[in-house]
Amino acid sequence: MEKQTPLSIWLKERAERLGPVVRVGAGARFVALDLRETNERLGQLRGAEPEHLASFIASEIGRQKADWALGGYGEDRAIYRKSALFGGGDDARTIHLGVDLWMPAGTEVLSPTEAVVHSFADNAAPGDYGPTILLRHDIEGRIFHTLYGHLSRQSLPGLRAGDEVDKGQALATLGDPHENGGWPAHLHFQVIEDLGGKRGDYPGVATRAEWARLSKNCPDPGPFLSSFTVVRS
Repeated sequence: MEKQTPLSIWLKERAERLGPVVRVGAGARFVALDLRETNERLGQLRGAEPEHLASFIASEIGRQKADWALGGYGEDRAIYRKSALFGGGDDARTIHLGVDLWMPAGTEVLSPTEAVVHSFADNAAPGDYGPTILLRHDIEGRIFHTLYGHLSRQSLPGLRAGDEVDKGQALATLGDPHENGGWPAHLHFQVIEDLGGKRGDYPGVATRAEWARLSKNCPDPGPFLSSFTVVRS
């Protein structure tokens, strides 16, 4: 049996065919945000409240004269230790498996390719995704999934599993902190090859022991962001 090309490489080879996952104006600039423990500019943010995180993000956007912020794949983030949802000690889930796009509540979320709605749920625990949608993509016979977390609650009513979605179609809008798990408004976007039977949810953060395995199943979503103008923080 012919060995399948890893999804990470397969997506990079088709990056020009992938549409954006959020609606942005022409010329919009994103600052590449760094939320790793090693970033000294985070200062006392570690374990801080959402409004402090929002203030830090705003300062980074302003410092680089950008419009919005994005990043986070593979980052080891101490901020997750603020929530019991991610555990504690050496077994804490702190390594990010997706990318975050820090944009205002109400921003439209788009499907980057033709797809069908796989499943959805309101993961309402503090620190969780809040409203979440998963799409199933079948491109050239290659099947994978994308996850959209921290949406508005108005994004879910009327959805049905199996609904067809066109490339570029508005899928949802971003939610406020009171409905998105308690985070500053943003999209958690993640690529997942095998959902392992999960519906409406999939881990977005891994332990250090899980990273090697889960990063293969959840490759860097960078190919979906190739059309964005990104400046380094």
